[in-house]
Amino acid sequence: MDTIGEFQKYIINQIKTTSDSPTLDAQVLLAHVVGENRTWVVTHPEAILDQDKKKELYNKSKRLFLGEPLPYVIGHWNFFGLDFLVNDAVLIPRPETEMLVEKAINWLESNPNCRNVVDVGAGSGCIAISLKKYFPYLDMIACDISLSALQLAKKNAEKHQLSDGIKYIQSNLLTAIKQEFCLVCANLPYIPRERIDSLSVSKYEPRLALDGGVGGLEQIEKLLHQCNQLLLPGGLILLEIDSSQGKSVKKLANEIIPNSFVRIHVDYSGHDRVVEIEKN
Repeated sequence: MDTIGEFQKYIINQIKTTSDSPTLDAQVLLAHVVGENRTWVVTHPEAILDQDKKKELYNKSKRLFLGEPLPYVIGHWNFFGLDFLVNDAVLIPRPETEMLVEKAINWLESNPNCRNVVDVGAGSGCIAISLKKYFPYLDMIACDISLSALQLAKKNAEKHQLSDGIKYIQSNLLTAIKQEFCLVCANLPYIPRERIDSLSVSKYEPRLALDGGVGGLEQIEKLLHQCNQLLLPGGLILLEIDSSQGKSVKKLANEIIPNSFVRIHVDYSGHDRVVEIEKN
């Protein structure tokens, strides 16, 4: 095999039993290796690949065949129109989390006096960086318990020319942070511990970022208690949740943050996905 077209057929055949979108994945992998976009790959099936690129494609397609997620194989992924470095220290950015960013942007546009924002469980930094790109004036803090995640988030900030625009703090939720905030965004571990091992996501993505404890709400409950102290009146909390947790999180929020207004937003599949909690 020498051409892009030949390698595309080979990769599709290799991963067709492990991928839901083998053609797309093959094209994305080829684009990554040859340094072109996917449209170029599709329109240049006759292009000849050199030995180094062929070797890289063999190795990376084998990783896909073994089940490793494509974003980890190529080392980056798109989120909210931006490209983010990813590795197995962080969750792969997903469209569901873009919904949380959209809600944050809508609220910030309606509350232009808000300056202090925190992204809890920042991972790759995709939430903090996306918001900071959109609102350069924000005093943004991104915190995570994982030092490896924070190191990658800092690299992503550098990639998007925001090295000095976001403060990164290693913290178990908000325990290392004392200042008050008007907006708290969090994509915390929310998968019930009893379900994790049955999910394919647990084979490659960091368990620390997945395990929400028994029932899946342990970290969310702790954060809500902290937010009751650190969230300014009129401030907002945005939480990504499991599709089964909407009513439970709403009940928790009403108990922990009295007189709060809670709204549950559904994703494009009609599942509960983002909880919005406004502190009165």
